[in-house]
Formats: sequence, C-alpha cells, structure tokens
Amino acid sequence: MFRTQLPPVPANARAARQFVTAALTDLRCSHLEATAALLTSELVTNAIVHAHTPIEVRVVLSRPGRIRIEVDDDDSAEPVAPPTPIWPSGDDESGRGLAMVAALAAAWGVDLHTPPAPGKTVWFELS
Repeated sequence: MFRTQLPPVPANARAARQFVTAALTDLRCSHLEATAALLTSELVTNAIVHAHTPIEVRVVLSRPGRIRIEVDDDDSAEPVAPPTPIWPSGDDESGRGLAMVAALAAAWGVDLHTPPAPGKTVWFELS
C-alpha cells in the first residue's frame, strides 16, 4: 500500500496526481496512470473544497489486475453524484467530478468512518 497525507490546499490536487502516478509506476500499472490521475484529482479537489480537512490518499493493489485509490477526509457528509447520464451544462463550473468517476472507474463508492472517528473514504477502482 502506498499512502500520503496532504493539507487541504488547492495545490495538493497536483501533488496527489503525482503521488498516484509514481505509485502506479512502482506497481507496474503505468497504463492506468492518466485515468487514475484524473479521477484522483477530482476526489482530492472535492475533499479540499467541501471537507476543508487534512486528506490521506492511498493506492492499493486490491486484487490481481485491479487497483483501488482511496481519498480520506474528516467530513462525514457523503458526496452526491449527479444523476447519470445527465451532465452539467457547459457553463457550470463544477459538478462533473463524480460523474467522471462513475463513468471511468470499474467501481467506486463512499465508506463512512465508524463513529466516533469522523469522516469518510471515497474510493474508485480501475482494472
């Protein structure tokens, strides 16, 4: 498992992409780098914008041929994906992130942390 902790500042979406890319190179999953970096950026940006708490990003080889990327924050509010296949209009500045995750990932979800621990893990898998 690869993990990094990041403060909730906008520049750390880029740091998270770089971390995931390096981890996938080490796991010999370079063919997944572009999609994983894009989706990681979306989840980390959501955590920065909505949770305002420290973030942990993990990359796990969940089973042969499948990687799982997890983004933790300390906000227990569940993200809400827009209904698919409805996409935000071209003028909207946000609202595409979870729709992209749903469209491009093999699976994705949200796991709320067990009380009294605050927060959640938003994750996706690629194969």
